[in-house]
Amino acid sequence: GVNFRDVASRIPAVASSALHESEARVPALTTLLSDWVWEQDDQFRVTFLSEGLAKKTGLEPSLFLGRTRWEVPAPNLSDAEWARHRAQLERHEPFRDFEVQRVLPNGRTVWLSESGEPVFEGERFRGYRGAGRDITAQKRVEELLRLEHAVARALAHARTLTDGLQAALRVMCDA
Repeated sequence: GVNFRDVASRIPAVASSALHESEARVPALTTLLSDWVWEQDDQFRVTFLSEGLAKKTGLEPSLFLGRTRWEVPAPNLSDAEWARHRAQLERHEPFRDFEVQRVLPNGRTVWLSESGEPVFEGERFRGYRGAGRDITAQKRVEELLRLEHAVARALAHARTLTDGLQAALRVMCDA
């Protein structure tokens, strides 16, 4: 027969082992799904950024720590767009793939996509926790495709080859 006392005595060890294995999977999955993780306090100030941000983008975490996201310049976002995002945070709603353009000290532009979930301790709002990805390469491909289509349109609508080349050059210079 089954010795239930023997089985019962092993349950804490088995449960502890399963919990340890589960906790070990979380960082591995996080690095597969994102380039860095971050946390914000209940005032939306960044309190933690993993080293992946600097490794993937060249952005220094010190630029963000202790500040809200909207206190750091983002050329792609207007005041109205930041206000919409802040309102979403104030309603404690999750957000997905929020795209932010940042400029490095050397003038190079990087694009970030961040997602976050509100964190509660009981009923008390504690802030946000989330993950980010570097989407700079994807944004560059999109930009090149837009340029390619604009050049093709300029050439297609031109009356002469010279007009077409001038229009195509204008499109490229504007980009």
